[in-house]
Amino acid sequence: MEILVRLGIKADLTAIEKFDEMGGDRDQEMDEKRCFVAINDLEEVVGYASYQREGLVGRPFLDSVCVIESARREGVAKALVKRIEKAAKPEKLLSSAEDWNHEMLQFFQSQGWEAVGTLKGVNEDGSSEIFFAKDLK
Repeated sequence: MEILVRLGIKADLTAIEKFDEMGGDRDQEMDEKRCFVAINDLEEVVGYASYQREGLVGRPFLDSVCVIESARREGVAKALVKRIEKAAKPEKLLSSAEDWNHEMLQFFQSQGWEAVGTLKGVNEDGSSEIFFAKDLK
């Protein structure tokens, strides 16, 4: 599958709403040019990723990565995160995932992110949040 990653535009919102599992405001992220979308060979939106330029302790923070189920394990998340890394350079990029989100935890590990801390029981469901960092220098 060929994947094109570009800045999200308002016309992408309808497609994203069909598979979006994350909190946040995609509309606002697009207005602020911090939401990227992945487009497949059929010109369909199959994923998105967003970040905050000064999210956590003044560092760029990868907020969300969401890929439509039918396109998972096809390199979509990797392409999206690489584009966010490019936008965040030359900073250290931070992110986090719930301790039950094994797919994302495995993704971070496979892409060279370092686990840097855990907040135990901080989420509404009682789960812990694991924080990660990737040095982009």
